[in-house]
Amino acid sequence: MKRIISVVLLISTLFAVIFYTPANAQTQITGITVKDTQMFSNAGTSGHAPKGETSSFVADIPAGSSFEVLGSKIDGDGDKWFLVNCNNYTGYLYSVRVRLTATRYYDSDFEKNLSNFPAEYHDALRNLHNEYPNWRFFAEPTGCTLSQAVESEYRSGTNNRPRKLVEFTYMGGDWWDERAKLPDGTYENAEGNRWTYASRMAITYFMNPINFLSSNDIFMFLKLSDGGGTYTKDMLKTAVAGTFLDTEEHLNAIMEASAAAELSPLAIAALIIIEQSPKGSASSSGTYPGYEGYYNFFNYNASGATAEEITVSSLEYAKRSDVCWNSISAAIVGGAKKWKNGYISSGQDTYYYMDYNVIIGDYNHQYATAIYDAYNKGRSLAAPCKLNKDAVLDFVIPVFTPETEVTPQPTVVVVKYGDINKDNVIDVIDAALIRKHILGISLLNTASNPEADINKDGVIDVIDAAKIRKDILNIEKIGG
Repeated sequence: MKRIISVVLLISTLFAVIFYTPANAQTQITGITVKDTQMFSNAGTSGHAPKGETSSFVADIPAGSSFEVLGSKIDGDGDKWFLVNCNNYTGYLYSVRVRLTATRYYDSDFEKNLSNFPAEYHDALRNLHNEYPNWRFFAEPTGCTLSQAVESEYRSGTNNRPRKLVEFTYMGGDWWDERAKLPDGTYENAEGNRWTYASRMAITYFMNPINFLSSNDIFMFLKLSDGGGTYTKDMLKTAVAGTFLDTEEHLNAIMEASAAAELSPLAIAALIIIEQSPKGSASSSGTYPGYEGYYNFFNYNASGATAEEITVSSLEYAKRSDVCWNSISAAIVGGAKKWKNGYISSGQDTYYYMDYNVIIGDYNHQYATAIYDAYNKGRSLAAPCKLNKDAVLDFVIPVFTPETEVTPQPTVVVVKYGDINKDNVIDVIDAALIRKHILGISLLNTASNPEADINKDGVIDVIDAAKIRKDILNIEKIGG
């Protein structure tokens, strides 16, 4: 689910953004240009400025230039621009060409640090601090309201579709975008027959940080870079237990990649497992015919309509002379460096920012279209990280500019039909749970185990068992 649709960012209402500034935080927000760019007198170039306004060229600004942020604005195309002081000039720089560098606010005194966050965050953060006193919480203003960020992902308009997708096996009704509803009552497929477009409500739920400030969910905000060696090999081994990565060769390669790319080894492992599955795949086996000895753990450049096409394209990339991932170590270290250069170095330093790029405003530069990608990856880190309460872990939590009118946020329960034990995998364990129910050994019910009622007829029976069996055998995927 890494195919991002490249489109022009559309926003229905033009607005000027006021940065949310925490009460006891520094007031200066700084940044650096990541590419050669140009400064203009207003947001947008000539002909693309906000309605009724104009913009003219001010100066050429080279890559690597530092600046102070004075504010931000949206141009006539819906793109974000920052008003800055840079190289003795004052004007607007296009947000895609810059990276903010001093927007994270933290105070070592926890109670003082709470004032960096909106009041509705406080109870949840205080509960986390009481249980894990060494965890540090950084507030990072996004420069936009939650509604504005959601609109950038949802993209209103008859002919538009949301950037985010949802599996048919998750929920239904309110979970799917009404614009994708077909005349026969079914919903438009996206990227195969497993996915459709996510609704505004679903996007709002997953973009709102307040919904994920628990000890299991907060890891979508975990800072992925790790220059200080916070994580140990024992923590990594706990994280990958029972997966194909649980070998000395794989563990050593991940720790090597962590040091080389200054990334959390747990984050590297989680991404590999997401891409390859817990059991691994042909791309990570090193034994695929014609590509023996080559590996692509991160599925870079993988594309195609069939599993074979996807595998071959990923291994063709690994075999390129300028890549040459001809060992487990070379592939994991090389892939981790490429991941860092593509996202982490751009300021997308958490799973949340990788999937919801509110921090630099380039909504085309997002890792996954799956609406719960960041949620699932974060959850995979919770167990090993929570075992060591002495670990100092940093969480970067986005803070949205307050809305003019407060909109109540939806309460959503995530249901993945067929995943009865809720481990994000439909497998023989789920099949066994249904079999025990049918035999009267260990009963399930549709209220507490809605995942088991796969055909949603209010009964857990042999029809549901058959659907799980077909899914495991790849005869008919649930929701497909």
